[in-house]
Amino acid sequence: MRIREVSTVGLKGATPEGSWSEELKPDDVVHTLVTVHTDEGPVGYGSVFTSEALVRAALEVLEPLYTGENALEPERVSEKLHQNTFWQGRGGAITHAISGVDIALWDILGKVTGQPVGRLLGGRYRERIMPYASLLMQEPGPLSERLVSLREQGFQAFKVGWGPFGRVSDRLDEAIVKAAREAVGDEAILAVDPGGSDAFWPRGYKWALRTSRMLAEYGIAWFEEPLVPDALDDFVAGAALQLRRYGASAYRAGLHLAWVRRQHPPGGGHLALWDAAEVGRSPVGRCARADLLRPSVCIDDRRAEHPAYSAGGSSAGSDKRGVAGLQRPTATHHLGGWGRGSTEGAITLA
Repeated sequence: MRIREVSTVGLKGATPEGSWSEELKPDDVVHTLVTVHTDEGPVGYGSVFTSEALVRAALEVLEPLYTGENALEPERVSEKLHQNTFWQGRGGAITHAISGVDIALWDILGKVTGQPVGRLLGGRYRERIMPYASLLMQEPGPLSERLVSLREQGFQAFKVGWGPFGRVSDRLDEAIVKAAREAVGDEAILAVDPGGSDAFWPRGYKWALRTSRMLAEYGIAWFEEPLVPDALDDFVAGAALQLRRYGASAYRAGLHLAWVRRQHPPGGGHLALWDAAEVGRSPVGRCARADLLRPSVCIDDRRAEHPAYSAGGSSAGSDKRGVAGLQRPTATHHLGGWGRGSTEGAITLA
């Protein structure tokens, strides 16, 4: 079974606001569907968090490499595409497009074999997983009202992000978090995403460390994107802090540092795992460690087997011993999760 054609369609008309400095409009295309057609009939579908124009351009570059390839060998074909285009720039439009093709090829393999893709990827660890409600931050009053409404719908996990957080004052930041915690209750899982990937993000290491202390007091389970993506020195400092204070946890940090070394040349990048337990513990029964990182990983032994922390699969993963990645760093299989590149309000599936 051979790849005959790859087509795309951009999603537009109802693109939601994302709280970017340059706000999205309804007709902006930020999600693109990718379809892989085969010579024997089966069709696979993938998705890319990139504008359709960029995906189309990337597919023009990739077309000579994937046309006629075996559609039932997703790992080999995807690696071929990566290996032959590294000089085009890793992590950009080419990598995103390869991700969509890769997802579609796994879809084809699942259909042809009659097996769930999760099983083909190594096994299904769960039949159910907790969903989380994801929404943009607002002033404390309106945010509290929305969270109460979502809690009444049955949600037990929430992520609030962007909006005024980190952009006005520390006092407002804490007021937002305090209101959110009171709205969802002490037992709910609550995550915070300042949105450090926004244009001209003004905050740095000291703000992130100071804010992590505050978040620990409110039992925040997840602190996402507190730094700009290229703040390598800050990430190095955060990783050093983790390793100095938690010798017993060093092997965990090493797992993720090893990933970064695979993705970057020597000296080209580091991963930070900052732990709020270093500066203050939250009440027992809630995640006591609010990590500052990019990519995002939350570490907590007590919560490792919680369904919202242990989904195995493409975009989320756990080693079942305390490392639970709700936004696992990977070039392919961006199938949802905590990042703004995911479908807001969706669950991260195995």
